[in-house]
Amino acid sequence: MSLLQSFEDLEARLDEALDQDPAGLPGAVLAEAVARQVRIRNKLAALDARVAAAFDASREWMGNGARSAAAWLVSVGRERKAVADRRVGHGRALRSMPAVWAAFARGDIGADHVDTLVSARAGREEAFAVDEARLVGWAIDKRYVAFRQEVRYWCDQVDPDGADDRAAAALAGRRWHTSKSFEDQWL
Repeated sequence: MSLLQSFEDLEARLDEALDQDPAGLPGAVLAEAVARQVRIRNKLAALDARVAAAFDASREWMGNGARSAAAWLVSVGRERKAVADRRVGHGRALRSMPAVWAAFARGDIGADHVDTLVSARAGREEAFAVDEARLVGWAIDKRYVAFRQEVRYWCDQVDPDGADDRAAAALAGRRWHTSKSFEDQWL
């Protein structure tokens, strides 16, 4: 079966699901439906990233004068540039992150996890390759906030100079400002 045929079948199945009204379902059934929906959403995001990256690599987007695949997606898909950039960026990054890709494709992690892991990999490629499975395990096992915090700790451990640089940038970026209000009070 071709990819386009798979998409047609998938769209038909989505149409069937959209025709159903979940409002009258018992709570336990709704809970199971929501859990499955999360996995499906993550799998669709993984597929979306993979197709967007393949489209980017094909350079087919140049045919209508677009400057990038993301620009083409903004024009044709009528979506925000940040969304298109994220989709193409995920697809590109996932080519060199096999454990992240596998978890994303299984629906075990979502696009926010991928964002965090892509950021963690930047500038730390060798350490990331060694610890990728452990980082993905955290993404699967922990709530998102705890996962993100654990990844920050990991980044600080494998790149202590980067932590110092971020702290120095935060310190340099501090500002203090006062303004006089219309009632002659200082804010």
